[in-house]
Amino acid sequence: MDQEELDRLRERYRRLSDYDIGRLHADGPDAFNSPEAWEMISAEFERRGQAAEEAEEYFEDERETKRAQQEADKRLDSIKAPTFARVVATAVDLVLLWIVLALTAWAGGDVGIVFALIVAVCYHPISEHLTGRTAGKAFAGTRVVARDGGRASFSALIVRQLARPLIGGLLWYALIGTFAVHDRASGTRVVASGKSTMGM
Repeated sequence: MDQEELDRLRERYRRLSDYDIGRLHADGPDAFNSPEAWEMISAEFERRGQAAEEAEEYFEDERETKRAQQEADKRLDSIKAPTFARVVATAVDLVLLWIVLALTAWAGGDVGIVFALIVAVCYHPISEHLTGRTAGKAFAGTRVVARDGGRASFSALIVRQLARPLIGGLLWYALIGTFAVHDRASGTRVVASGKSTMGM
């Protein structure tokens, strides 16, 4: 770099916020095209003091959190429930729900219909919150977990249930075979549990 370019670069760095200086400093010298640019950032970082240090710590924490999440995603991806198992689980749950709904509506009249609708809405989130699985998932050997592999929160399972109709039924499972729209919307994953009643 010639002196004019260095002066322009120095002036540009001086106009950056403490937040941006901290973020650039957190990237380290390897992120810069020239040692002069890194020296300028380091000098500006020192001049800004505590505010820039706090910004750097924030980005380091954010980067570490992102790395941890990527590792968790890789682990979950390695035990991701097979598409066929998810189709089977969905089919079993649908059959059971239709039987319960039909019997309840038939036996209870209008009140039975209302109760049946409540059951239909609450079945998945309550079952998955209590045990991580529905009857269909237990049959197919799958379960729902949070994105970090732990137990999914009830609020996430509610979001999952509300987003479920958006996938177009079984079409998604047949064509894509990866994490579904309601998985992504709720931050949950369906994984193979290793315990199946259908020999999978």
